[in-house]
Amino acid sequence: MLKVPSLSLSALCLRLVVVAFCVGLFACDDSEETGETISLNCAGEVDTGSTTTISISGYVKDGKTGSKLSGAVNLYNSTGTVLLDNSSVSSSKYSFSGLTPSTYVLKSVITNYTSVADSKCLTSSSTSKDLIALTTSQATNANVIVLTWGDSSPTSADIDAYIQSYGGSPDSGTAKIYYNKKGSSSAWAMLDLDDRSYSGPETITINLDSSSGPMRNSITKACYYVHLYSSGSFSNSKAQVQIFQSNGTVLTNFDGPTDTSTSNRYWHVFDLDSNLNITTKNTVSSSVPSC
Repeated sequence: MLKVPSLSLSALCLRLVVVAFCVGLFACDDSEETGETISLNCAGEVDTGSTTTISISGYVKDGKTGSKLSGAVNLYNSTGTVLLDNSSVSSSKYSFSGLTPSTYVLKSVITNYTSVADSKCLTSSSTSKDLIALTTSQATNANVIVLTWGDSSPTSADIDAYIQSYGGSPDSGTAKIYYNKKGSSSAWAMLDLDDRSYSGPETITINLDSSSGPMRNSITKACYYVHLYSSGSFSNSKAQVQIFQSNGTVLTNFDGPTDTSTSNRYWHVFDLDSNLNITTKNTVSSSVPSC
């Protein structure tokens, strides 16, 4: 005969209420009891685990100069709350291995630089997961747009950033900023860095003027796009565009298109209005985008 532990009626009722509350509202999540860490895959779904392991590495770079920085890189799961590992970095690369494909958050910690948390979907091993950092002074009264890409073939070795202004009265000859018309710190925008041989960064600074609205020269719109100058396709470019706001933190970022065509060499990433509102475009074409 089944024996039931002796319980007072009030204690038994309390236990039944607790069990029903757990089942009804929380489904008695075993992860809290086992210490299991819940992470999300690249589709934003709960990761059920994978037997595949990958490794990632890269440099931490100054977004204005391209200089390699010293400090540390911390790796978190997709929620940004659980520290998985850390790696000291100098002029050599940071490196993490034994990772399952998933979404991770990497955060550089560099003296005198703003710490930036960069969320990346990692599906395969990569040696070019560079992280960009800025000092607050580098972004003062400006928004900084940073383009990075892969560090070896079949990635395009030279990828160029463009920004085209509309409306207002941009400085003479600088309606379009790119490698052949770099602008200056006194213009509405300037190309800080043009990298012609892999990886980047290629950096454009939009100069802001609070006396005439967020964007200098009362420009009503700006169109930002990327051009594959040398051979390749966007699918293997490993391109990423990040917009840093005026305190040096990331406002948003865009991953390169998965388009495999070697004819579609232009990526229209986003537009900005005069109040710096972002309109995502994320389209590819074989000719200069119509902005």
